[in-house]
Amino acid sequence: MNNSVCAVITTYNRKKLLIECLESLRKQTRPIQGICLIDNGSTDGTPELLLEKNYINELPPNKTEGIWERDFEIKNLVNGEPIKFHFIKAYKNKGASGGFSEVIKRGYEKGYNWLWIMDDDAEPEADALEILIPYSKNDYIVGLAGSVILPNNNSISIFHRGRINLRKRIFPMIQIPISLEEYKNDILEIDFASFVGLLLKREAIEKIGLPKNEFFMLHDDVEYSIRLRNAGKILLVTKSIIYHKEG
Repeated sequence: MNNSVCAVITTYNRKKLLIECLESLRKQTRPIQGICLIDNGSTDGTPELLLEKNYINELPPNKTEGIWERDFEIKNLVNGEPIKFHFIKAYKNKGASGGFSEVIKRGYEKGYNWLWIMDDDAEPEADALEILIPYSKNDYIVGLAGSVILPNNNSISIFHRGRINLRKRIFPMIQIPISLEEYKNDILEIDFASFVGLLLKREAIEKIGLPKNEFFMLHDDVEYSIRLRNAGKILLVTKSIIYHKEG
């Protein structure tokens, strides 16, 4: 698949926000080719809503453990192009780390060139991917990320993008957020990006593997970014916008 993009999403008990996320992905002016979604042990009727909204055409069986997965097809809402919808139902909550590890693995195995990592409460603007994708042509780039915006006041959420200092504890952690002043630049080289809108290169996964399940929920993305930087560079493209609704 030539420069194909698959959005990879972990969801847990936020079905209404999930549908808003999925709809925003279907409206991308640079169409995506796939969506790989893991329902991470939800108990709020997420599969039922996906069935109602025509994302899937059958419900997973009633079980208490294991994983059920099926492939479906939906349409891009801009031009009607097909989007493959890969749905995974995990019957126990694997945590954010375990969920992302599973869904990134599936997206990688299905052969996509780029995986766009997404929280279920994220909503990229319609041109978010179109703004990111030109920078993917540079061989040294292994990750691309846009600006994370809080929709309640349209402010930049600075903690999602930054640099890492392993020599001295400041801020008080090793993560140093990008300053608001720096966001006036079109592009910035960064050391870490959260899993809210990180566009990940396939070849990087070949080199560094998957996120670590052991983190369960926190700082898995920081650890993964440290490994990612050993494979190449991560760019922040500030004009690409993604909203984080419960950030």
